[in-house]
Amino acid sequence: MLKVIWTGCGIGLIFLILLRLPSKDGAVQSFNVSTGLLGSPKTTDSKLQGFVWALVLLFLLLSGVRSTKLF
Repeated sequence: MLKVIWTGCGIGLIFLILLRLPSKDGAVQSFNVSTGLLGSPKTTDSKLQGFVWALVLLFLLLSGVRSTKLF
């Protein structure tokens, strides 16, 4: 079970980091403008950054637990 959560956390991190990559094309701007769910582009970026940091901390915590071979 722990391995499944750890893998899902890693895949989620990859997706969110790729989503946050800065780009000069219009695709990112249209994404930011069309997100009525998360709010304005500034709040969208701050919420995505919060999700990324939460997943990073969870991933590191689970990596530490898995390295001790307790589970």
